[in-house]
Amino acid sequence: QHTDAEQRIRYAYELAFGRPPTIMQLERALGYLERFQQAFDARSSKTDAWELLCQTLLMSNEFIHLH
Repeated sequence: QHTDAEQRIRYAYELAFGRPPTIMQLERALGYLERFQQAFDARSSKTDAWELLCQTLLMSNEFIHLH
């Protein structure tokens, strides 16, 4: 069964790259969200973690494309 976070990550990858995340990418993203919440929960909102995750996707090498 998929968690809400897993579904959101899958959706973000589909929007950004037109493909689902690999198992490793999904695990890393879930781990990031968990660590972010543990480290910054008192000072930040949940949306902060998601905003930074999405920025990371947009800054990835998959957007560097030369012709």
